[in-house]
Amino acid sequence: IGTGLINLSPFVAAVAAFLAQERQAVKTNHELLGNQLPHIHWHLIPRLLQDPAPLEPVWRIAHEPVRLPPETLASVLDQLRRGWLAHMHQAPYKP
Repeated sequence: IGTGLINLSPFVAAVAAFLAQERQAVKTNHELLGNQLPHIHWHLIPRLLQDPAPLEPVWRIAHEPVRLPPETLASVLDQLRRGWLAHMHQAPYKP
């Protein structure tokens, strides 16, 4: 996992920066897992201003999840896909 992690880290940082900008995040939590099976499993969690405690870890504060209506979720995902493609076109990732 060590070499894969080193090679993947700059790409994950680029995705995190893009998500933070697109979602207007206060900050972004990076959660790297892979402790039971040898793999890299990453969560990037943009913390938004309306989070109940945006400066605390996501697992520390109990809160109700926000469920977007299917059409809103589809719209957000489409916006992120198009934005990421445009971002990569302007500044392609180079390992």
